[in-house]
Amino acid sequence: MMTSLSQILQYFAWFIALIEAIACLYWLLLNYRRSANRYVGLFFFILSINAFAVGSLLGASSPNQARLPSILFAASNPAIMPALLLSLVTLFKPNWMQGMWRWLKWVLQFLLVAPLVLTISDVTLGTRLWYIAPDPAAYTGGYASLSNFTAGALSTTITISNTLLPGLAVLALCLFLIFVETDASYKVKSFLGLILIPSTLFVVQSIFALETNLALFFIVLSSGLFLVSFVYATFEQLITAPQGQPVSLQIRLSALVIIVTAPLMVAMAFFLSNRAQVQLQSDAEKTLATANQSISETVSLWLQYNEKALSNLISNADIISMDPARQKPLLESMAATYTQMYLVSTTDTSGVNVARNDSESPKDYSDRDWVKQALEGTPRTYQTLIGRTSGQPALVVSMPIKDKNGNITGVGMFAADLDQISSQVTRTETGSGALTYVVDQNNLLVAHPDSAQTAELRDMSTEPPVIALRQGKQGFVNFTDADGRRWSAVISQLSNGWGVITQQSEAVLLAPIRRFQRMSLILAGFGVLLVYGLSWTTIRQSLQPIRSLTGTAVAITQGDLSRRAPVESQDELGILAESFNAMTDQYHELISNLEQRVGERTHDLERRAVQLRVTADVAREAAAIRDLERLLNNVVVLISDRFNFYHAGIFLLSEGASGNSSTGSGYAILRAASSEGGKRMLARQHRLRIGQVGIVGHVASTGTPRIALDVGADAVFFNNPDLPMTRSEMALPLKVQNRVIGVLDVQSTQPAAFTEEDLATLQILADQVALAIENARLLEEGQKALEELEIRYGRQIRKGWQNWLAGRSLAYALDPTGVRQLSVDYQPEQGSSRAAGLQQDLDNEDKQVLHIPIELRGQVMGHLRLRREEDAGPWTKEDEDLVRDTVSQAALSLENIRLLDEIQERAAQEELINQIIARAQGSLNLEAVMRNVVQEIGRMMNLSKTQIRLNEPTPSARQVTNEPIVMIGQDHQREET
Repeated sequence: MMTSLSQILQYFAWFIALIEAIACLYWLLLNYRRSANRYVGLFFFILSINAFAVGSLLGASSPNQARLPSILFAASNPAIMPALLLSLVTLFKPNWMQGMWRWLKWVLQFLLVAPLVLTISDVTLGTRLWYIAPDPAAYTGGYASLSNFTAGALSTTITISNTLLPGLAVLALCLFLIFVETDASYKVKSFLGLILIPSTLFVVQSIFALETNLALFFIVLSSGLFLVSFVYATFEQLITAPQGQPVSLQIRLSALVIIVTAPLMVAMAFFLSNRAQVQLQSDAEKTLATANQSISETVSLWLQYNEKALSNLISNADIISMDPARQKPLLESMAATYTQMYLVSTTDTSGVNVARNDSESPKDYSDRDWVKQALEGTPRTYQTLIGRTSGQPALVVSMPIKDKNGNITGVGMFAADLDQISSQVTRTETGSGALTYVVDQNNLLVAHPDSAQTAELRDMSTEPPVIALRQGKQGFVNFTDADGRRWSAVISQLSNGWGVITQQSEAVLLAPIRRFQRMSLILAGFGVLLVYGLSWTTIRQSLQPIRSLTGTAVAITQGDLSRRAPVESQDELGILAESFNAMTDQYHELISNLEQRVGERTHDLERRAVQLRVTADVAREAAAIRDLERLLNNVVVLISDRFNFYHAGIFLLSEGASGNSSTGSGYAILRAASSEGGKRMLARQHRLRIGQVGIVGHVASTGTPRIALDVGADAVFFNNPDLPMTRSEMALPLKVQNRVIGVLDVQSTQPAAFTEEDLATLQILADQVALAIENARLLEEGQKALEELEIRYGRQIRKGWQNWLAGRSLAYALDPTGVRQLSVDYQPEQGSSRAAGLQQDLDNEDKQVLHIPIELRGQVMGHLRLRREEDAGPWTKEDEDLVRDTVSQAALSLENIRLLDEIQERAAQEELINQIIARAQGSLNLEAVMRNVVQEIGRMMNLSKTQIRLNEPTPSARQVTNEPIVMIGQDHQREET
């Protein structure tokens, strides 16, 4: 990329070249028959070519781009001094070109043509007499002195004959005419004095080996001073004598308008196309870089995803056991889950398969690098190879399997087709004509959008981008392929040594600019024709106003917006001049203000977009966390990191605290903080009185956000020694349904770091955080309530079964003889211990016996014991799952039966009580009532003896008599009082 100084010099050189080209045409048009005008025009044509070449060299970034500018530079630079000497002699000593001095003209003309002829010969025939092409090994871009491109056999001769000798002759001629020639006028001497300065600079930079920057400065400065000198001569009419003009003034003036405007339009088209090319290349580089980064991240994530799966696999106890029967189900499960893996296997320390996910027989992989490196302790190994299982190019990733002591007991691996990685590349849009491919650490092609490229292991070591990658280069590189096509590429290297190359053909890259250049030239041509027609018509009416207006237009087109057109009449030309001036003022004001407004608006929009994007990211991550403490800590860290805040903290109001008022009570307690000072505050349980201390207390009390642009000057700010770097602070209420539950506090080390737009954006974030906090809190409360309900319900079930099974024996068995009831001493409250005992029996018995506990709500109600015949085979996991599901349904049915029995028993009790009460209430006599009660209780409960007796009331209701009121069930020796 060009620096700002180089770009300024480039534009200045091109500007000088444009003015010199206009001057060349201008002096030729004034009187092309006059030799002085022709030679001056030729001199400025050579200067224009030289300045254009210098400007183009400043913008070159490669030897290919520098080739044409260097050719023009080599052909034009040595011709400047002979052309200048020829111009001065024909202007001030034309008689020297006659008589005995006639040879001088032919010598100078020869010196003019010699560099051009030699340069053409060297370029077309490769003679290397004068010009040599830029050396790709030495040229790194930008301007280089002429000696870098002219090191041929005649370079010294050309330098002396074309630069040193003509330059000394120019200096001698100027000094002679100034100090010796008495007939020279003051104007001539002034002009020659101006010529001395750029001539001296040019000779010095051409003869002496000056530093590159200094030589560049001399070239540009001397070219500009030559222009100034001859413009001065033109205004003083030293070279503008219109002798023997063959055409009319109107035609010449119209042609002059064309000469002035046409180069400007062409130059403008060239400038716009150049800027478009630069911008297009910059955008293309950004697009390539973005695509390369996206694909690099995609490939890295793909590798990490699969590496994580393999790491989890080898850390499983069944894999560590190195038991094939225990390993194979896990390998099959992993292959089924990760479909990109066609093979998942383990090998022992000799490299032979222990288990595989497929049905292939064990294979010996001891010769594979992925086995060797894993057994040597390499944490993870990548190898691109032809798979022995698939017979296709594949990627193998392996990791060592270690026992609990850290000893390597085997190797775990997976293999995936290279098409899986290629599919990641093809899903990423890299732009028209661009492609991305991936090579491994051994330069083997891993991924390519064209599946045919990965059909076999292809070595990419000879590809220029891969060579550059292995030489340690990353970022942008330019190269030429074997077919001679130019490419731009972006290279990046992954952590595992893989390389990601994204490249695009320069032909595709430059196609839009070629179309733009053609269109620009067409428009420039139409513009020239339009200007010529207008100027022809206008000049016929009024010559002088047009000249003034044209000069003003030229100056403004060249960038001088301070110029104004003189208003010399009140007719259409005067109105045009006034309108032109008004338009210039508006254009000047528009350019001055528009860039500032656009820049400010763009900056604000970008900042707002970044804030909203970060707010959405933080809110999304916060909403995904359910644990309150983890939520608070993650939120403050995310806010601090994403927004680059010095400190972020979350305060929650204490129990019973009240906000939303100026007289809030309670405390705002710090619950999470991102800074070191905030963590110290957390350690000592930092809190602030609501409505009394600090910005946080103020916001917690009022429920409105607050910004302190300078905490030192804000009266509400609480000076906190734990956060000494704070210069500005913003506190935002955390609200749920207009209820303040806390405060989000952010602090910055910059004064006035927050704006009202920041407040509005971050308030959205605060509302999302408040909602996430409230959801996490409600979730915790709901989980606690659910756990308590589960415990109570389990106790109720256990107590109900204890009462229902008291004194009962419920045990049944099914054998070939049928169903029979067993006598089992079973205590429900000891169900857990019996379950443990039965599980121990299960461990001690063979695989033909299956024990399943009968559970409901975590309470063991019983057990189911099943035994299979020997020839039926052992119990499978599917059998066990089926039995467990059946037992679960049976447990529900048993519970329903128990509840139904309980309900029926209670209904019978209620019916018995109602009958006794109904019969007792059938009489109004006390003795009859007592007789009926005794009879009905004894009859309905089938008692052998029933007594009822009334006692004298006691003095105090708190005293309890020792005499029974009703004695029930004397036969069972139990009484109720």
